[in-house]
Amino acid sequence: MPAFYRLWGGQTLSVCGSKMTQFSMSLWLFGETGLASALALLFAAGAVGNLIAQASAGLIVDRYSRKTVMICCDVAASCLSIVLLVLAASDSLQHWHLFVLTALTSPLSAMQGIAYRASVATMLPKEELRRGASLATLTHYGTNIIGPAFAAVVYPAFGLFGVIAVDLASFLVAMATIATVSIPLVTAEQDSGSALNIKNSEAILDDDGDDNGKPCAANSSWLGNFKQGFECIRNDPRLKALLYFQMAFMTCHEMTNALWQPLILARSGNDAVVAAGVAMASGISGVVVAVLLSVWNGPKQTMRAFLYASLGAGVAKTLFGMSNNSLQWQVTQALSSANFPVRSAAYNTVWMSLVPQHRQGQVFGVSGFCVQICMYTSFLVTALFADYVLQPWLDGNPGVLGGFSAFTGDGAGAGFALLFIVGGLGMTVVSGVGFLTNSLRDQESGKNARHANSTGSLNR
Repeated sequence: MPAFYRLWGGQTLSVCGSKMTQFSMSLWLFGETGLASALALLFAAGAVGNLIAQASAGLIVDRYSRKTVMICCDVAASCLSIVLLVLAASDSLQHWHLFVLTALTSPLSAMQGIAYRASVATMLPKEELRRGASLATLTHYGTNIIGPAFAAVVYPAFGLFGVIAVDLASFLVAMATIATVSIPLVTAEQDSGSALNIKNSEAILDDDGDDNGKPCAANSSWLGNFKQGFECIRNDPRLKALLYFQMAFMTCHEMTNALWQPLILARSGNDAVVAAGVAMASGISGVVVAVLLSVWNGPKQTMRAFLYASLGAGVAKTLFGMSNNSLQWQVTQALSSANFPVRSAAYNTVWMSLVPQHRQGQVFGVSGFCVQICMYTSFLVTALFADYVLQPWLDGNPGVLGGFSAFTGDGAGAGFALLFIVGGLGMTVVSGVGFLTNSLRDQESGKNARHANSTGSLNR
């Protein structure tokens, strides 16, 4: 545990520095252009790089030392930060520089995250996996508050140059921390298998439950490696159901994620203080719950906690969309964010428990790729549909919402509110289906994947 805590602390500091730089880059770019579309393009540049890393993670994370992978990612990211530092110091920085650097940095960050996540199961005993997953959730919420907060202090005083300098210092501390810990490289021969029931560490189950499946040995090609990771998921009904659930849930969630800021700004008269207050309520709620989970070591019935937290988040998001003042937004967003550390820690715990350690980079990369494709698509489609289709239609047809306008309003932001409510209701419905899904609901029973219904990702 002491070695893991050192690794966790170093990685948290590194992520915090990265969040500072990302936030400051957005401030600089918006200050230069005044265009929201410029920030959307910056987001898209990071999304593409992230997807590439998710798809190819198995080729790297499971083949090489995960410690080496994290160090290499830190070193490469530091080099890119130095380039950004030089451009900022020489007053040569241009808009396209940020797009290129973001596209190059995002896959490094994603690969580092996958290597870290795959290292948790090798460094902690199984009974501590919930704590490790909870600490990862604490990193996410904590850095989302601390990173922008520090950037807000450093950027006005020292500009982008000062923020990047602090980021580089965090990289150095993170690399020094990683150097002090030992992260085992688990091979197929060492890995005794998991709920996937790998026989002789090299075969996965066919749908009929026999051990005559395709070899799960590492494939040298990107496509072959990706297919193997997907097959490892497809042949375990529990993992397959969990992945499908997460894809559907996060598709609905990103509808709300794309609209929460436009909704608040549209309905508050572009009051940035109101938006900041809602973001702060979200972050504080998430950090408090993540800390409690880390101390408590998480709930024993992991899947039930996951499903109840998903349901709670969906209900809270729906209420958020129906709210119309600062206090209501803060309360409902805090309630929503209180559920996400629980579901995130539970989700990661299940994957770390069920996936063989020597295949975790491969499988985590495939699952992350599938989920993030859904998230990015939903985010972009929702934003475009709200701006260019729904809101103009509502503006041209006043009163068309009838009594429902009591929740959405009639003027600016009505389309945002309507789509936000639809997203929240979608999260709620998906969670309800999860409770009716045997492959999800019965995971606490300890049933073996061999005895599960081979068609049962959505057995009701």
